[in-house]
This record gives sequence, structure tokens and C-alpha cells, in this order.
Amino acid sequence: MTTVSARTAVHLAGQCPLDLARFTTSGLQTAFRTASTLAGVTCLGYPDQPAELDVTAAVS
Repeated sequence: MTTVSARTAVHLAGQCPLDLARFTTSGLQTAFRTASTLAGVTCLGYPDQPAELDVTAAVS
């Protein structure tokens, strides 16, 4: 039997809590059902970069 486990961290750049709310009510949030962290930040590494995903998966 194959087992897949994953951990994700999503960093969303925005200036207000509504920016995070748009993500949690979008269809994307259903893809992050396993151990996930959602963090709001004021900016990321590149101008106009709206999001950063950090995903680690293991198959055994």
C-alpha cells in the first residue's frame, strides 16, 4: 500500500485581512487539507508577488 503525506505553507501578501479571506473562500483552499499553514505577510521577495507556496511531500 502506498502512503502519501504532505505539508504545505502558504504565504499570502496583502495589506488587510480580506486578502486572506479571498484565499480561504476560493477553490484553492480545498487543495490544502493536510497539515497546512496559512500566513499573511506584507510583502514577499519580488514586486507584485501575491503568494509563495512551500510544499513537502513524502511517498512510502
